[in-house]
Amino acid sequence: MFAVNVIGLLVVTRAALPHLRRGTAPAVVTISSMSGRRVPTAAGGVYSATKHAVHAIGDGLRLELRDERVRVTTIAPGFVRTAILDDWPDGPLRDRYSERMDSVGLDPDTVADAVVHVLGLPAGVAVAEYAGTAVCQ
Repeated sequence: MFAVNVIGLLVVTRAALPHLRRGTAPAVVTISSMSGRRVPTAAGGVYSATKHAVHAIGDGLRLELRDERVRVTTIAPGFVRTAILDDWPDGPLRDRYSERMDSVGLDPDTVADAVVHVLGLPAGVAVAEYAGTAVCQ
């Protein structure tokens, strides 16, 4: 989890920054989670730690790149309906997460729309964090 969620973010961002700096409206969008601001369950501690790191990296990048006018936004959705649970073993934890995902999970297109939204803002407008969950009906 740390390799993908933290180290992967650092490696890709480092490689992209020279190219972004040459752009006309450079922006970095990191994908975190609502779990990046809290630890919702004991079983989610490590995942939450990686997403806390994503928030810290975004906050640090925002400070580091402010004078270069590189916008940095962290998208922090709640549950997103993905296939992530498909490889989990059957049991109460999977059942609980699956039920929650089905009831309040965001459609992945909604998260993509949030990314497109922040990237489409005027160059002088920066959103630090875009966080949200599905509205329960």
